[in-house]
This record gives sequence, C-alpha cells and structure tokens, in this order.
Amino acid sequence: FTNHKLHGFITRAFSHTGPRRGKTFSISCDAYQLALMMAGSPERILHVGNLKTVRVVMDVRDTARAYYLLMQSEGSDGNVYNVCGSVPHQMEHYTDTLIELSRLQGVEKRVDPELFRPIDIQCQIGDCAPLVELTGWKERFSIKTTISDLLKYWANKLVCPKI
Repeated sequence: FTNHKLHGFITRAFSHTGPRRGKTFSISCDAYQLALMMAGSPERILHVGNLKTVRVVMDVRDTARAYYLLMQSEGSDGNVYNVCGSVPHQMEHYTDTLIELSRLQGVEKRVDPELFRPIDIQCQIGDCAPLVELTGWKERFSIKTTISDLLKYWANKLVCPKI
C-alpha cells in the first residue's frame, strides 16, 4: 500500500450468522439443536457455551454486501474497514430469540464446558463508520429476521434433506 503499487484495503469481519452457517458456530449450533427438537426429538436440553459474552451479530448477507460495496468503491487506499453491526447483545439474547421462534416449550439451556472457548473476548463491538462513510452501507436484515431464517434453514434441512 505504501509504495502505491498495490491497491486494496483491509477488512475485519465481526460476528455474523445466517442461513447455511455451519453448526460449529454458536448461534447456528443452537438453531441446529432446536431444529432437531422441532423435527421430533424428545430432547429438551439445549447445550450452550458462554452466554454472558457480548457481541454485535449481523446477517451474513449484509456482510457480503459490505464487501461488494467496498470492492466497487474507490476505497483501495490501504485503509482498514470494520464490517460489523451496531447493536450489542449478550449471546443469551440470540439463544433466547431462537427458543422463542422455535415455539418449543420446556427447553432448558445447559452450559456445556466443551462449548466454552479457552480464551473468550468478553465484549466485542466495532465501529463501522468509515465503511458507511465510504460506501453508504447499512444493515438491511434485522437480527430477528436473520435468526428466523437460520432456524428455518436448519428445520428444512433436517426434515427434508436434499440429496
């Protein structure tokens, strides 16, 4: 960047989720377990990790659009752009929203030490003002829509798997 022979920018993607997100990621793991219950599993224990950390989670579709807008912009100046949402919540908020959307009764959240990270950031919030200023980007999907779409994805995949 310094010698002006390389045009580009650096991005830092913060937490994001959405349909097709792998079940190894926290919110998607919760959605997967709830979808199993919705598909008929009698299990009503949701195995969770640390629900007390704070994250700003946004829709992966908004994340992809931010990258697209950056690539279309004149932002190839070597600057760093945070790709992040703006409303922080404890992880428990996302889990509770999934449980509410599942309409399942009697779901017990049980902390599983295997789902805890050895080192975890307690609060992760970014500033995306430079991204917004350069591209006009803003989130289009509410987190509730994102979580609903994620739960529907897992429910459809488990009930009607595509071959």
